[in-house]
Amino acid sequence: MESKYGFHLVHDTQTVFRALLDATANPGREQEAKAQVARLKGASNGMELAIALTLLDNEVTFFERDGALSEEIAFLTRARPEPLHWADLVFVGEGEDPDAVLPYVKSGTLERPDDSATVFVRVDENGESLCAALTGPGIPPESDSFDLPAAATRWLRARQALAIEYPRGVDLVFFTAEGRFLALPRLTQIREGETSWLM
Repeated sequence: MESKYGFHLVHDTQTVFRALLDATANPGREQEAKAQVARLKGASNGMELAIALTLLDNEVTFFERDGALSEEIAFLTRARPEPLHWADLVFVGEGEDPDAVLPYVKSGTLERPDDSATVFVRVDENGESLCAALTGPGIPPESDSFDLPAAATRWLRARQALAIEYPRGVDLVFFTAEGRFLALPRLTQIREGETSWLM
């Protein structure tokens, strides 16, 4: 079964889903879905649509500021666009201020920690990167330094400043238009006492 772009709604979504799972299980490690994004070549926001087609349905809500993209996602997935503070998936651009987003998205409750948002941040494929020492599940102590998009460190520090009590939290995924991405789940933090430096 294919979408109107030639993106296969079974095989391609399974591939994207597995890559997202791998990214979540291995924080800071880059994954990709370039072939799947290429099948959405008729769309200017191919990676957003690949994620949406994989994760959204009529029981999942999303937030996207771009009205045209929001309409396209809703049309293809039957998911409902909602205000920022109610959405399950939140799509934002690199220039968005994390302090204007993270305090207002769902972070779950102690009884329902899964009732939280995943924030997908689009970053520049050729933007600057920073090296950061990370800590958290899935990060081996002997291999804890990662090249991250500069935006990722800003969002990560802003999330840490909120000090949301686990198991509550907000998961972050950073992606490029070309189909590269990495995840920083709610327990991933920049190691205390460490600073990030320009590569």
